[in-house]
Amino acid sequence: MQIRVLILLFAIVFSVACSGGKTEGSGAKAAKLHDTVWVDLLTQLYINEAFKNKRGVAGKDITKEVLWLDSIILSEHNLTREEFTLAYTELGKDIKRIDKIFDQVLESLSKMESELKSDTLKSYSLPYRPK
Repeated sequence: MQIRVLILLFAIVFSVACSGGKTEGSGAKAAKLHDTVWVDLLTQLYINEAFKNKRGVAGKDITKEVLWLDSIILSEHNLTREEFTLAYTELGKDIKRIDKIFDQVLESLSKMESELKSDTLKSYSLPYRPK
């Protein structure tokens, strides 16, 4: 439940940060995205946010890198920042749908985490193995 709240907060912060206050009267239309597209998009954005946080802990300012990666992720889905913000605002009005999408995002991230852990254990031999 805590992770779901964190993801929702991330998405809200991301949409506000991306909007830059330029969504009203800009002429951009809210894109209609299928749920599977939302899952893929939000999963990628969440990974990018985690990357930013990891690097931030290391004391490196990577704001430009993150904005660049965000713009690439959005462009892969044929979205501008304004379109994403408007579409996310529309999505936020349907609580049941967004809850279902975030459940799928969590499943996707959990699966990726398991695969990474599994690959790491297979790829590296431990220097000490208890008997």
